[in-house]
Amino acid sequence: MEVSVVPEPRDVEDAQAPGGRGTPMNGNWMASGSDIDLGASPQTSTKVVAKLSSTRIAAPKALRRGGVNAILVTLAMTRASRFGMLSAIILVGALAWSAIRFYLMIDGENQVSEEAFRRLAESITRTIQTKVQQDLIYQDMIANVWAADPKISREHFRRLVMSEAYAPGLDTMTGISLIPRVSGALERAALEGDPDSERLRGECCSNATSAGAACSVVAATGLFCEASPTARYRITEFGAGGELVPANGTSPDYLARVGSEEYMVVDVIEPFETNSKVWGFNLLSSPARHSAWLSAMKTGKKTFTRRLNLVQSTDKEFGVLVWLPVFKSSSGGWTTALAGNVDGLTAVGSVNGVYRVQHLLTTALQSTYSEAQLSDTTIFLFDNADELGGRAQFLAAYGTGAVDSYSAYGDMSIDDLVAGGTFIEQRDLVIANSNAKWAAVVIANTRYLGKRRTNNPWVALVI
Repeated sequence: MEVSVVPEPRDVEDAQAPGGRGTPMNGNWMASGSDIDLGASPQTSTKVVAKLSSTRIAAPKALRRGGVNAILVTLAMTRASRFGMLSAIILVGALAWSAIRFYLMIDGENQVSEEAFRRLAESITRTIQTKVQQDLIYQDMIANVWAADPKISREHFRRLVMSEAYAPGLDTMTGISLIPRVSGALERAALEGDPDSERLRGECCSNATSAGAACSVVAATGLFCEASPTARYRITEFGAGGELVPANGTSPDYLARVGSEEYMVVDVIEPFETNSKVWGFNLLSSPARHSAWLSAMKTGKKTFTRRLNLVQSTDKEFGVLVWLPVFKSSSGGWTTALAGNVDGLTAVGSVNGVYRVQHLLTTALQSTYSEAQLSDTTIFLFDNADELGGRAQFLAAYGTGAVDSYSAYGDMSIDDLVAGGTFIEQRDLVIANSNAKWAAVVIANTRYLGKRRTNNPWVALVI
């Protein structure tokens, strides 16, 4: 067999010098070893040259081809791995962006809801403030009527207060009354013996419709309608056990506090049917009421008492009185103080507004807002007058679910509320031309924001 060996480039590079395993000759590679005897003669070598054309030594090429294939597979795998990694990065990035969008949209909606809540708190504060200030306008109007006609009759006063023009003032105000200033025993006797008062007492004791179905036992806790020939209309004060008894304006304690035998009497009040119990009550027998009256006389302004238990209340609730003093000028005419100037004026009485604060708050809110607008919120009203020294007093609450807010929150402070909630807005509530300085505290529970979110963040998360 003729063998020829075609040198490969890599084999050439690996060729050794003569005597090695392979020796180049005439451009071909000659086999060496004991299996082929080439002899020393070149001619003999030429004759026995075995050509390997039909059986080429292909091992180096096959190895190279296998290496190339391995490289190609490796490259393909690398490309696939890189593509998979890139896809994973894109997927993770998309999910991260969706999560970021979701968070940003939730945060944005929360900010919108929180701003809406702040606006609601501001609106609620203005609503209460507006309602009270409207009532005080009616109080001014009544004071002007009384100043123009100091002898106004009960019947005339009733028609005035209950008329269509004045009745709106009673939506949030529990009652409005004329309080004459009575000095000494003679003026007291004249007031108690007034024929108009005796007429009303007769209607009350017979439980006439105009006086109320239970007037005989309610008015002065039954004092005026006792089964006694001496029963009559009298100035009253609280006695032992909460019963109303004839006022004692000459006791040492009373004189030490008031200074003289003087009374401020709830002589005329409307609506009478719901306020008959306080008829004849001496407001100066209560230190808190007396203190507010002294301030009103000095300033001439509408003066709110601190919270009280109203004589006429049948429920556990706080109330306040608003004193509006009426004066007599040096010329003898009656007037209210203009711009708080009381120089040369003598107080002769007061037109008083009466508030059951829970009724005020509930009526003001329910007449202005829907149930949905106030859902998941609670509203608290506090008296934050300067004289309280920062220790604001609870007045009323709305939306708490408590059956008895008077007992549940009566001792609570604003700090207690602020410490217990997340979404809280506190607003000062100042009543113009008065000493009133209240505070409205509006609280949203955890459901408030959730109910006001849309589905947009979830849509963004999915898409």
